[in-house]
Amino acid sequence: MKEPRIELRGVTKRFGDFTALVPLDLTVSQGEFVALLGPAGSGKTTALRLFAGLDYPTAGAVFIDGFEVTPMPPQRRDVAFAFQQPALYPHLRVWENIAYPMRAQSIPRNVIDRRVNEVIDRLRLNDLRDRKPRKLSPSERQLVSLGRAMVRDCKAFLFDEPLAAFTGDHRDHMRRELRAVHEELRGTTILATRDPLDAIMTADRIVVMNQGRVVQVGRPQEVYDRPADLFVAHYLGAHAMNFLDASLADGAVRLACCGADFRIDLTGAQPVDPARLTLGIRPEHVRIDPCGIRTVAGATESLGEDQLVVLRLGDAAIRTFVPPGQRIPEGESVPIRFDPLGCRWFDATSGKALPWQTA
Repeated sequence: MKEPRIELRGVTKRFGDFTALVPLDLTVSQGEFVALLGPAGSGKTTALRLFAGLDYPTAGAVFIDGFEVTPMPPQRRDVAFAFQQPALYPHLRVWENIAYPMRAQSIPRNVIDRRVNEVIDRLRLNDLRDRKPRKLSPSERQLVSLGRAMVRDCKAFLFDEPLAAFTGDHRDHMRRELRAVHEELRGTTILATRDPLDAIMTADRIVVMNQGRVVQVGRPQEVYDRPADLFVAHYLGAHAMNFLDASLADGAVRLACCGADFRIDLTGAQPVDPARLTLGIRPEHVRIDPCGIRTVAGATESLGEDQLVVLRLGDAAIRTFVPPGQRIPEGESVPIRFDPLGCRWFDATSGKALPWQTA
C-alpha cells in the first residue's frame, strides 16, 4: 500500500455561524489522483484550500508526508495550486507566467527552458507563448494557469475547477491531458469539480461531497455502479438514473406506476417506511424485450451513434438507449424489462441505499 501524501484528520472549518466542513478525515496516497466531486457549497474547494494552506482549519490537523503542516503558510507546503479564476501576472508573457514558479526556486535556466517548453507543447500554447494575459481568451488564461501549476516539481497538484472554462471536445481533450500529465509526472493530484465526467475520466478515486460532508468514497466505477444514497445516484453519471416509486409488501417490491412486482432478497438493512421505496436504474440497464412491460415512446435524443428515448410507464418517465440504426416513433408501444443486475433500491425516507439483490 502506498504511503499517505496528504491527510486531513478530524478537520472542521467554520466561517462565523456557517459550517463549511463537518469533522472530516481524508487521506490521499502518494501518486494518487483524487477528485473531490460535489455541487457548489459542498465543501470541496474549502478542503482543497486547507490542503494548500490558503485557509486554516477551525479544528483538526493537516499532514503532508506524515508531518503536521497545519500552521505552515502555503509557500512552505510545496504544493501547486491552480485557481478556478486564473491569477496571472498581467505584465508577463505566457512563457514567463509559466516559468515564474521555477524562477522563484532559483532553478537553472536550461532546466526551466526545457520544462516550460514541454508544458507549452503539451497544452498547445506555442502560438500564444509571447502574448500577455489581456490578449488571451478565458479558456486560454486557464490553460496558462494549469501550465504554471504543472511545470513545478512539487509534492501535490491541487486543481480547483480547472476545466470550467472549457466545453465540448476541448474539455474532453483537457481531461485526457490532466490524466496524462498525472501519469507522466507520477505526482499526487487532487481535483475539485462539479462535473461528474471530470471525476470519472481522470481520477483513481472519487470523493463525493455534499453540504460539507463526505457522502461516498470509491473508485469511479464503484461509485457509479453502487451509489451510497439518492444524492449520489442523482448526481453521478452522464445520463441520469431513472427513479421509480415503489413499496414493499408480502416479500416483494411493487412499482407504483404500473403494479409490476420484483422478487427481492431482503437481507440487510430495512427501510424506515416499507411503503416508501425508490427503484433506481440507469438507462443502459433498461432493455427492450418483446416479453416485457408495455411502455409508450416519447421524445428521442440523438447521442452520436446512440439514441436516448424517453418512455412513458403510467405516470413515470423512463430513459433507455436505442440500438444504432433503430428508430422508435413517438407514440409507439415499446416493451421493456429491467436488468436485475442494474436495479438499485433506496429508502425514500432516509435516501440511503439498501443492500438488496433483485431476483
